[in-house]
Amino acid sequence: MTEQTPYTTSRAFLEALAEGGVRYVFANLGSDHPGLVEAYARARANGTEHTLPQLVVCPHESVAMAAAQGYAQVTGVPQAVVVHVECGTQNIGGMLHNAAKGRFGVLLYAGASPYTQEGELFGSRNEFIQWIQDVRDQRGIVRGYAKYDNEIRTGANVAQLVHRALHMAASDPAGPVYLVGPREVMEAEVPGEPAPAGPRCRGNRAAAPAERVPRPGCRRNRRAHCAARLAGLRRPTPAAHGCGTRRRSGDRYGPSWRPARGRAPRDPGTPLPLAPLRSCLQVNADFTPVIPRNGDTRAVTA
Repeated sequence: MTEQTPYTTSRAFLEALAEGGVRYVFANLGSDHPGLVEAYARARANGTEHTLPQLVVCPHESVAMAAAQGYAQVTGVPQAVVVHVECGTQNIGGMLHNAAKGRFGVLLYAGASPYTQEGELFGSRNEFIQWIQDVRDQRGIVRGYAKYDNEIRTGANVAQLVHRALHMAASDPAGPVYLVGPREVMEAEVPGEPAPAGPRCRGNRAAAPAERVPRPGCRRNRRAHCAARLAGLRRPTPAAHGCGTRRRSGDRYGPSWRPARGRAPRDPGTPLPLAPLRSCLQVNADFTPVIPRNGDTRAVTA
C-alpha cells in the first residue's frame, strides 16, 4: 500500500472475511463505520474492490441478518452482517434468535462508541450520540444467542479473530458469532504485516470427517447400549432437528423430519399423540417432543 492509501484495520478485517469464504457483507452503516466505507472506496479507486466481499447496503438490520441467514441456510457458508453499535445490535434481535435456534452461521460485526474524546486518536468522538451509545456491556446483548463474542482491539491480530469467529460459526452446531470494534481501532493503520490468520474455514459442508471433534461421553459401550435399546423398540416415533446443515442429510434447507421404521415424523409445532406413544427417537433435537402435562408421561425417549 502506498502512503496515500494506508493499510488499516478495516482493510485487514475485510480481507480476512474474504479469505474465510465470505462473499457478501450485508450492512446497515452508521457513524462508527467510516473505516469500512473508506476501505471500500480506496479499493474501488485502486481497482482492487474484487478482492473484498461485495457490500450490500440494507435498509434495516433485520433485512441484513435475514439475508445472511438465508445464504448460510442454502450454502452452509457464514456471511457477514455489519450493524451500528448497540442500537443496531438490538434491531437484529428476532433474526438473531432465528439464526441461533435454526443453527445457521452468521458473523455479526458491530461498531462501538469511540473511547477518546479530545482528538487523542484518529476517530475520536465528535457527536453527542457517541456518549449515549456507550453502554456498559454491548457484547452482553447477544451473549445468550452467540456462540462466540470478542472485541477487535488491534489490527495486528484482526485476521486471527475473524477466522476464529468464522470457524466457530460454521462448526456443528452452527450459529451466530459477534465481533465489535471501536472507531479508533478500525481506522488505525496496521503496524507491519498482520498476523497469519491460521486455518481457513469454508463452511459446514467443507469440513472433513477427521476434523470433527467427538462429543464427550459418547463412548463405544454407550453407543452399543443405545443401539441395542433402539433395536428393541417396536414402533419408535422419530423427531429430528438440525439435520439439514450438511449435504449428506439430503435436505439443505434446515430442520428435517424424516420417517424411520415405525410412525411418521412429527413437526415440533404439532403435539405428539401421547396415549399410544411409548418410545420416541430424538435425533439432534433441542426441543421437547413430549409435553408431560398434556397427557401420559410414561413415554420413553431414546
